[in-house]
Amino acid sequence: MCAYLYENFVGDELRLYTCNFFTYMNWTGTGSWTNNQRSTLYAKFYDKKSKLGWTSPGGYSEDRHAPWGWVGWLSPC
Repeated sequence: MCAYLYENFVGDELRLYTCNFFTYMNWTGTGSWTNNQRSTLYAKFYDKKSKLGWTSPGGYSEDRHAPWGWVGWLSPC
């Protein structure tokens, strides 16, 4: 799973590989992400209090216009 600081996969990039490993992110604004894993793996987006806020569809999925303001942590699966 990859997350990008800006929309349309531009800017700083986080590459996430390890399931249940949480990566802190303090981005704001609108960015983007891709889930290029197999169809049974879902990226997990947690808020700043570590509460699961959203789970992506399985791979391949993407969002070119993802709101980062509420996201505090990411896990690729």
